[in-house]
Amino acid sequence: MARCPNCGQRTTGDSCQWCNYPILKRRPKRYLRAVEARKAKQARELAQKQAKLAAQEEAKQKAEETRKAREAKDLAEKQAKLAAQEEAKQKAEDARKAREARELAEKQAKLATQEEAKQKAEETRKARESRELAEREAKELAEKQAKLAAQEEAKQKAEETRKAREAKDLAEKQAKLAAQEEAKQKAEETRKAREAKDLAEKQAKLAAQEEAKQKAEDARKAREAKDLAEKQAKLAAQEEAKQKAEEAKKARETRELAEREAKLAAQEE
Repeated sequence: MARCPNCGQRTTGDSCQWCNYPILKRRPKRYLRAVEARKAKQARELAQKQAKLAAQEEAKQKAEETRKAREAKDLAEKQAKLAAQEEAKQKAEDARKAREARELAEKQAKLATQEEAKQKAEETRKARESRELAEREAKELAEKQAKLAAQEEAKQKAEETRKAREAKDLAEKQAKLAAQEEAKQKAEETRKAREAKDLAEKQAKLAAQEEAKQKAEDARKAREAKDLAEKQAKLAAQEEAKQKAEEAKKARETRELAEREAKLAAQEE
């Protein structure tokens, strides 16, 4: 069996049974040299082709790596830009919320002050009206008592004149009746004075109760305003705790300012 000069397999016949390469029975040296030269050329061409393919593959790989690196850089820059925009947007939102919380606290403090001033004015007006009413009623009562006393005095004088015209024996009886009438008159005046005093005390007590009730209402409103300010400050602090340390600091200062203002408003009340 001969060995195929092309594939190296052992074969029989005029051509290789494996690769159909022609098999010469006699192999002259020139033929063998030509075959070796052809094989060497094929090997060299194959090596050049492989080197070219390797170079192309390497260039393609470098281009792919360059593209990926550029895309990664572009993506990183885009993400950094988006992060900066998001951070700026968040800072603006935090500043807006802090400003709104501060404005709300100022508005509530102003409303509390206005409500307190209005309440004090109303209390002053009611106290003045109560005092004027008491004085007017006392004056009317005094005038009525003076009129009644004058009428009674005139009546008494007429009675005394009539009695004086009567017999002398009736003089003692008239004097006794006059004394009884005077005692009765004093008792009546004492009763009226006591009623006037009781009325004045009752009006003063009602005014004091109304004033105490109003003060309790003012204290309740101030407490509700304080609770609302503290709740808003707490919500603002929870929201701002998610941000950076500077934003938390600003939110804390805003909350402390709102609490101080609410405390000052409560102290003023």
